Amino acid sequence: VWRSDLPFFTKLHATAHLMASGIFVFVFLIGVFSVPLIFGMAQIGIDTKWYTFFLIGWISIVAIYYAANVTTNFKNEPYLKRIFKFLVLFPLFLALSMGLSLHNTVAVLQGYWGKKSPFVRTPKFDIKNFSDSFKNRNYLIKKISWTTIAEGLLAIYFLWGVYAGVSCSNYTFLVFHMLLSVGYGTIFYYTIRHLSMK
Repeated sequence: VWRSDLPFFTKLHATAHLMASGIFVFVFLIGVFSVPLIFGMAQIGIDTKWYTFFLIGWISIVAIYYAANVTTNFKNEPYLKRIFKFLVLFPLFLALSMGLSLHNTVAVLQGYWGKKSPFVRTPKFDIKNFSDSFKNRNYLIKKISWTTIAEGLLAIYFLWGVYAGVSCSNYTFLVFHMLLSVGYGTIFYYTIRHLSMK
């Protein structure tokens, strides 16, 4: 891109677009290091009030998905039903996105290093409505990969992070760790489930 004859701002835009998947690397790293931080925050003198500044970023995420779903995707339904669906689906979306961070981090790093690897399509299962089910929508899985095992271990790790936070009365990462545990646990569960149903 940068060796091409494209205008500077086009190169900048293309680079930002190509690097966007790097967010999964940071979600993965922040998640892993946030658990030991529960115990180290007091020792290194970190005041938890500074973390509230990072919540500003959440406002933009919530606003984008609110606009995409409540005002657009669900627009033909009653407003209260749209709000209810958003309040249920948005945390689930966040959890599953976080649960994919290890798998996507591996893919991103392979891309950065130029390693050629097969593209394994993310299962969509054609789930479109609340009435749709995962049942009888198996996905072809040949064997358990190391990432699947790691996802299961990470689900336990973040569940322990929830317990540790409550035990230490440090609730800074409580919701974050709950979402990570649910996300990794769900990805792990459905991977194993579809393997066992073959």
